[in-house]
Amino acid sequence: MYKMILLILTVGLLLTGCGGNDAADNATQPSQEESASASPTSSTTATPSATPTSESSPDAASLLDIEQLANTFAFADKDGSRLISIGGQEGESPSSEIMKEMNTAIGEYGQVLTIRYVEHQSRTDKDNGRQAANNFDNLEGSIYEVVSGEAVADASYYLIQDASVDLKSLIPIAPQKPLTPPMGISKAIAESHGREVASSWLIASTQIGQQIYLVQFERQEDQMLASLAVLEQGNWTFMDYPATYNENSTWRVDDQGVISPDMFSFLFAARRRFGARRKVDGGGGRESHVAAIQG
Repeated sequence: MYKMILLILTVGLLLTGCGGNDAADNATQPSQEESASASPTSSTTATPSATPTSESSPDAASLLDIEQLANTFAFADKDGSRLISIGGQEGESPSSEIMKEMNTAIGEYGQVLTIRYVEHQSRTDKDNGRQAANNFDNLEGSIYEVVSGEAVADASYYLIQDASVDLKSLIPIAPQKPLTPPMGISKAIAESHGREVASSWLIASTQIGQQIYLVQFERQEDQMLASLAVLEQGNWTFMDYPATYNENSTWRVDDQGVISPDMFSFLFAARRRFGARRKVDGGGGRESHVAAIQG
């Protein structure tokens, strides 16, 4: 049996930068005692349609092996000629030898670059702690030269070894201006969670027909909930982002308790074998992570 979508997301603008959350994958709403600025715990649930849908069986060679995905995010310098990978939380970052073997970078909406490892850069005393292009030369991390293609300044990239990930498994994601979904879509989402929808947007779609929505549900006392929702052939799949209300910073610093489409950046989707849901949280101020939405 095959499942057809795996979304790799960078959510650098979503989380508040207070570090990852080690709660179990099945966690739902945070407790009242949690800080309002704590990173939301994501969870995934699938809502099957009443009528089973047919599913094609792609060649096994074109299926992404999620076991090969590591916490290997990077971002570009000011002119897009170099990338730096800072690494994740202790115990999650790949070894230096693995980092040296990375030769491909995948950017927003599937941009593919060929890269070459250059060196390990040491931190300088001018480092201001920000993972941004204007602080690129002061950060500690693995430096890569862009050999083929041109990186977008300050943009995030996911690093791979081309031998370990079949690029044929990648599915283009089409960006679009956020659109208000039809009433029927919002109603279906509300019913799936037993909670009214405050705001929702269609924010992207894949080449093979999935639609990706961003939803903010109505506040319930201090409990807030947002979700990424994927619709495919009548089936809904959700990745929820619960948080505790803070008038200034609920999901991220200075968000005023409101979530918006510009908090999310999609790298790619990919075909994958059916299997357990996985998520790898990245460390650092950009708070990038790999999110597997099993649809």
